Amino acid sequence: MKKITVIIYLIITQTVCSQTALYDISITTLWNAEQHTTLPDGAHWSPLAGATHNVPNGIIDFEATAPLTNGIKDIAEFGGTINFRNEIDAKISAGTAHQYLQQGFMPFAGNGSTATLTNVSVNENFPLITLVSMVAPSPDWFIAVNSVNLRSANPNTNNGWKSTFSMDVFAYDAGTDSGTDYTSDALVTSPRAPIALISEAPIMGHKMATITFTFKSSTLSTRM
Repeated sequence: MKKITVIIYLIITQTVCSQTALYDISITTLWNAEQHTTLPDGAHWSPLAGATHNVPNGIIDFEATAPLTNGIKDIAEFGGTINFRNEIDAKISAGTAHQYLQQGFMPFAGNGSTATLTNVSVNENFPLITLVSMVAPSPDWFIAVNSVNLRSANPNTNNGWKSTFSMDVFAYDAGTDSGTDYTSDALVTSPRAPIALISEAPIMGHKMATITFTFKSSTLSTRM
């Protein structure tokens, strides 16, 4: 009897639960002259890019006073994602990010454009998601959702994952270009300034999009 008890105890203590969930993530932009002073010629959005990760502010540090990464700088200034992708890959190798995400907007125009990421898999070790896109044209402005936690405070709902919800999305100044209008000439900010909400003209702090996280399914699995 003692041997059986020991075996059962080892089986129980070596069983690990793993929780995952699938979401569709859709963002619809709102950019018009009534709320954002004007809609510039050629208004559009760079590809929506981001990652799932496990450190708050681990992709965009909204609280830092030090210069932001070149990956975010490139997205904010010209919509480039190469450096940003390389930075995410480095975070994946370091164990602080899990996957890189990217999706283009349709249509390309500035108002009412939509980008949808389907079947995004998140797990309990990497429950945070950050997404960014350039406000184009602009000096260094971008929209973002930062470190959204998809885990629910209620473990009895969806195996601990949040049900479908929506959020307003706002525009930020990356602090790398001192231009004050959509089509301002390049004016490098040196030293770089902290990221800040654009609360003055032309955007006036108004929301630039709505993002919806649609819960699809969750899985609770065990492994030895």
